Amino acid sequence: MHRLRALLLKDLTLFLRGAGMVALLLPFLLLLFFVKEKESLLSDVTLKPFPIAIRDEDETYMSRTLIHMVGEVELFSKVDVVKEESDAELFAKGYAAVTTIPKDFFYEMYVSDKRPALLSLNEEMPLQATLYRAVFTSVMDVIRMEEAAHYGMYFFVYGKLNRQQKIDAYNETSENLFLDILGRQQVFDSDLLHSDAPSSDLRRLAAILLSVVTVLFLTGFLSSVPEERKKRILPRFVALGGNPFYFAFSRYLLFLLFLTPILIAVCLLAVQVGRLFLFLCLLVPVSAVFLAFSALGLYVPGARMMRRVGSVYLLFSLILSGTIWPLRGLPVWMSYLQRLTLPDQLRMILEMPTLTESGREMIPFLLVHFCLFLFGWMLPRFYRHKREEEQRKKGRSTFQNPAEVVENLQTERGMNCAEVAENLQMERGMNRAAVAENAQMVVEEDRPKGRTKMLFRYCLLTLSKLRLIAGRRREAGGMILVLLLCGFLTAFLQKGEGREIHLLIWDEDQTQRSVELVERMTKVDGLRVSLKDRKEAEGERKRDLITGDAEGMLVIPSGYGRAIVTGKDARLHFESKASSFSNQGLREIIAGQNNILKAEARARLEAQKRLSHPLSEQENHDLNQWMKREESTFPPLYKIETEKETEPEGSFKDPFAPDSFHFAIFGVMILLFAEAEVFASVDHRRVERRMRACPQGVFVMRFSDLAALVLTGGVVLLCFLLPGQAVFYRFIPVLLFLIILASLALILAYRSKNAGRSGAIAPYLALLLGLGGGCFTDVSAFSGLLGKVYPFLPSGALFGAASGQQAGGETALLVLVMQSLFFIGILGVSCFRSKR
Repeated sequence: MHRLRALLLKDLTLFLRGAGMVALLLPFLLLLFFVKEKESLLSDVTLKPFPIAIRDEDETYMSRTLIHMVGEVELFSKVDVVKEESDAELFAKGYAAVTTIPKDFFYEMYVSDKRPALLSLNEEMPLQATLYRAVFTSVMDVIRMEEAAHYGMYFFVYGKLNRQQKIDAYNETSENLFLDILGRQQVFDSDLLHSDAPSSDLRRLAAILLSVVTVLFLTGFLSSVPEERKKRILPRFVALGGNPFYFAFSRYLLFLLFLTPILIAVCLLAVQVGRLFLFLCLLVPVSAVFLAFSALGLYVPGARMMRRVGSVYLLFSLILSGTIWPLRGLPVWMSYLQRLTLPDQLRMILEMPTLTESGREMIPFLLVHFCLFLFGWMLPRFYRHKREEEQRKKGRSTFQNPAEVVENLQTERGMNCAEVAENLQMERGMNRAAVAENAQMVVEEDRPKGRTKMLFRYCLLTLSKLRLIAGRRREAGGMILVLLLCGFLTAFLQKGEGREIHLLIWDEDQTQRSVELVERMTKVDGLRVSLKDRKEAEGERKRDLITGDAEGMLVIPSGYGRAIVTGKDARLHFESKASSFSNQGLREIIAGQNNILKAEARARLEAQKRLSHPLSEQENHDLNQWMKREESTFPPLYKIETEKETEPEGSFKDPFAPDSFHFAIFGVMILLFAEAEVFASVDHRRVERRMRACPQGVFVMRFSDLAALVLTGGVVLLCFLLPGQAVFYRFIPVLLFLIILASLALILAYRSKNAGRSGAIAPYLALLLGLGGGCFTDVSAFSGLLGKVYPFLPSGALFGAASGQQAGGETALLVLVMQSLFFIGILGVSCFRSKR
């Protein structure tokens, strides 16, 4: 056991030196923030109430009643009735939307050439405007169908209507119309605020963050494996009598030691039941990924490549897991890759206790990680067998005898004092003449004379550092292909995310009215309906919600059709594990289609009352034809306008979900912080010492570092956005952001006392900037601390400046300019205080 303790001490020392202790504390600070912000994230869809304006040109009882009803909605902080102000003036005051009700709008609904209501949306408040649009269109659809059904009944009973009969039809439908609008959400057996969608949003975000923290911990613990492999530490440890199993087991124990408190905190934060079982289940995928990364560490050539592999795995996992974008639209085989991603496994484990009381449904998902266990366990054995075969062919053993081990250790510990002293003198610049001569050879060889020498030196150093960052050609080419693939997937998923919403329906009623409801749902644009077997168990029903294959589940209970026919209140059961916006949108769609059936049933009852006899089968058919004709010929009730081209009808793009530009910025932050480690290496420090002998040498050295990182970030962002967006999208804000990010990464690298240790803290900083800046979900309208900090973070300021807003965009651009000047100033000051 003393050898295991020695290995534990060695791994602990390697991790905690430099910025390791700070990297250990950052996840706990992140969890403390989540504990503080939990109530804010779960309350009222995490949105601040926002104001809207209504321009009432009708000024009738109907219009005033509609305004009063809209004012009762808790989502709106105030509903102001305006007259003179223009839409632009109202948008400048912070109104999310302006609705114009034209003169005689309700009275002349039956006139085909009437002027529709106008809805103007504020593009500077996209989330609030989209939510209001969903509510507004749902209300207007209820009005349209109520009027169409009632006028169809009038035409069926009386034939051609005179003006007085049209007025009577208008007056009689008014009361039912407002009752339907007010009670459209009462059809569900649970309201939106008591649904689990906001909690599901929190668990989804917790799964993302836990995945990022786990991968970052792994790359931090295993970054020393390639270096130890090159120095043949493991063969020497085995030759001295050590067990190779202890070598990996010590890292695993330390990994669990640091990660266990975070897992416990996530279990306490995300769920309320089955926390012990949940914790044990979370250990399975985490341990499997550890074994897989440990096995890959045997083949990775260096620590920087290890972090690069971890970053690429993290980006692909976030894209293919379905935690950020639904995977609808991708090929079917992509769903199998989804099961191999860590965020997907963690999300399903966090969701399971809220849906089922047993863990039986977890078995198929945990088997996937059992296969990863086998992969991680067998790959090192295969690697060891391969190495022994290679060494046997060369005529020497893989493991040395103890005498050779001692001799090599003495040599590596610096027994040759003269050589060590000579190297130290060279590194510290003791031989001034040699340093000056080498510096002159570096900067004066093949350079032009005159004023262009500084620019030429700067460009030459920048290009050489770009080649250093890129690595070998195969590595650079492979990285570019990977980034292009990530960009293609994010662009495809973003387009698919706006096309359709998948809804599961279980029809337990099996009546004509329930079948009509299902048929109407299938005809809604942007909605894909899957009708399931009503005999399936509850756990089977909810599995599709867990896996992300569907955004919502609708259960039509027995007795629904009878309640619709008799005019009684019907109830539907609806569950959603999608985002809060998708939940609200689906509820509005379902409630609207339910109101259509209620209006048609009310029209049949009214027709029976007026005709004084039950309707025959032929009369029912004729009445249905009249109502369908009125519905098809009914003029549009509203028109939606924005400054830009509006989205097509039926588009349910989730404004909470980030677009590919937001995710690309997170990818740039992760990769740029990882690549900045090259500037903390010993070789880079030696070159900087030599450059001190040149005029402004340190200045040229460090600002060429900045230029190289900015160009690297530009190439990464270009590869992400090339498949789906304009290449030079908002060039100036992006350039300022890359300058801020590169400066921050360089400051961390320069202050790192050990080569390569800046990577321990930098990825966590990227995670904090990505979370607070809205890379995973839109936080600009959050009511808690996130909403207050968001505009002042570099990523949040970038998104604000790149959104095309006028008032907010200018402020965000000013924040970027000030932050870029601040960090460039710090970098410039460091040139005069450099002691590396």
